[in-house]
Amino acid sequence: MNTKNKKTKTKSQKLCLLGATAFSTVLMMPLAANAESLAEALNLPDNVWVGGRLTQGTGVYFDRYGGGTGVGPSQFVAQLQAEWTPNSNVTVVSDFWLRGDWYYDLDDGDSIGPGTPDFTKGPPFLDRFDFLLSQDGALTLPEPFGNSGEENRILDDFEQDVIRELSIAFADSEGRASLKVGKFQRGWGQADGLRLLDILNPQDLRQRSIFTDTEDLRIPQWSAALSLDIDQLGLAAPFEGLGLKDPSLEVIYTPVVRHSEFIVNNPTPNSSTSGGPFGLPFPEIGGRAVRFWNAFVGSKAVGQGNR
Repeated sequence: MNTKNKKTKTKSQKLCLLGATAFSTVLMMPLAANAESLAEALNLPDNVWVGGRLTQGTGVYFDRYGGGTGVGPSQFVAQLQAEWTPNSNVTVVSDFWLRGDWYYDLDDGDSIGPGTPDFTKGPPFLDRFDFLLSQDGALTLPEPFGNSGEENRILDDFEQDVIRELSIAFADSEGRASLKVGKFQRGWGQADGLRLLDILNPQDLRQRSIFTDTEDLRIPQWSAALSLDIDQLGLAAPFEGLGLKDPSLEVIYTPVVRHSEFIVNNPTPNSSTSGGPFGLPFPEIGGRAVRFWNAFVGSKAVGQGNR
């Protein structure tokens, strides 16, 4: 395989990744036609709701870095949700999901990305080593670095990844106030593709896709949220005088802040963690900046996601 030709296809690879994602097929398999039929099938009481989803998407690479075609990301989600309302003032919600990517089982092992500058070529170090995205590196030129990507095969950390929501909410009968505690997410100022005010929850970018809903990208956090209806509390007059209709106040407390999750394709001697086909690419830089970037990307905060 011509190593030099591989270096000229970085832009083509980016287009290929987008194309492979755009043409992915998603199969939706609802667990039941509606919540009532599932509840009846399980003989559940009227104050219990159970639902879920099973999705599978896949993609195909063409004209990728290094040439050829192959199986692209094949991500799946299995989700089970339940809600219990013992009375009109209390609601208990549980939501568990399991996510993964069959890519590391289906790919032919030839998926390659651009790695660190090739020091054997001399200044200005614009040539790059190849980095294997789906198997361990050969440790010999020209493909010394690589990783099987098994850390992305399935996201199964129970507390961090599997628990999507586990919460209990209390509300007064007059609708003046409600308190929710547990693990859940809150979205403020949501808009497609924008997060101007939607900053309460970090984002999970370990399995990126242009089809991912904003709600699925947010990482829930253990929190307490107090919501107050200013109008029902009889305090709306000053706000209405300013032109604000239906004013409300929400106070959220998060004792332990979790940060956004992402993994960098990091072909360095001290860290070989792989983000796979959707990992952040290694930058094409040379000189002294290379040594700085190696140390920076090799840190846990960037290389493995800062939790």
